[in-house]
Amino acid sequence: MIRIVEFEPKYSRGVASLYEAMGEKFSAKLAKYWHNARKYVKVLLAVNVEERVVGKVTLDLAYRPYAEIVNLMVHPHYRGRGIGKSLLEECIRIAEAHGFHIQYLMTGVNNIIAHRLYSRYGFIPAILPGRLDRGHIWLFRFSKKTFVAEFLDSTPFATYKASRRRTVLANRKLYKAGWKSLLSSDHLYLYFEGQPGQPPTAGTMPRISGVEILQEGLGLKISIHEESIKIGRAEPSVFQLRVANIGEERLAVGKIVPLAPPGVEIGGIPARAVRLDPGGASTMKFTCRLTDKYEIPVLSFNTVTITLKLYVEKAFRNPILVSAGFEQSSEP
Repeated sequence: MIRIVEFEPKYSRGVASLYEAMGEKFSAKLAKYWHNARKYVKVLLAVNVEERVVGKVTLDLAYRPYAEIVNLMVHPHYRGRGIGKSLLEECIRIAEAHGFHIQYLMTGVNNIIAHRLYSRYGFIPAILPGRLDRGHIWLFRFSKKTFVAEFLDSTPFATYKASRRRTVLANRKLYKAGWKSLLSSDHLYLYFEGQPGQPPTAGTMPRISGVEILQEGLGLKISIHEESIKIGRAEPSVFQLRVANIGEERLAVGKIVPLAPPGVEIGGIPARAVRLDPGGASTMKFTCRLTDKYEIPVLSFNTVTITLKLYVEKAFRNPILVSAGFEQSSEP
């Protein structure tokens, strides 16, 4: 029997043995980090009846609605017993229970075994390298509580495609992926900021920076543009949201709600609905800064992510999501 438990210092020796079997290094410094960051980082272990650690995964829960699943591993002698499946299921369960309705992870291009596992749970490729015979890819999963799932429920004959090359949206080069109906012009395209793989010293957290929707005459194109690169506690950082009506009907964004992590202050939220005639567009400017209450440690990326929830009338029950990201400043 395998149990899934959260990491505690008493499991350090067992985790070290697992890492050694995987050809990786484990240190007391990493264990200390896991313990200190446990408010935002959950390290799940698969433990057998002999209390041996035979599997491990890290779940980062800092920037709603995104949860990152990191470094899923199973001891070589215990593979084929459903341990990876159990760890992944627990990650999804915990993420969903805490409102992280978009899960994402990185895997190798040639790791077919992992692809089979992740695809079984609804993960799809979103950011691909230019060459598909090497490197890493980012996979995303959208829960039933997202506008993506709503679109797919109402557009059953939609095919999915992700581009290996970046596409220009609002003067930015982003990775484009999405669904198009085989029976109409209806479509949903997502534009992702990020890079294939996870650079050791640079890079930005993968996120949705643009959305294009056309469904039954209602259409809109949304994009976020960061005017600032970094975010800190001194001067506010700035980003813009642009919403364009590309459909045949008048539309209204009833409200815009920021989904910011604790300790991030947001300014510029519109007090009234944004109404757009066909062909019309609106650009809104927002500010953000860290306060003394901000305490999230650096996770896989040194990116502070702020998501806007757009409630569009006559579109979806769930909000459309677009996200800005800033490098955390080293200022005090």
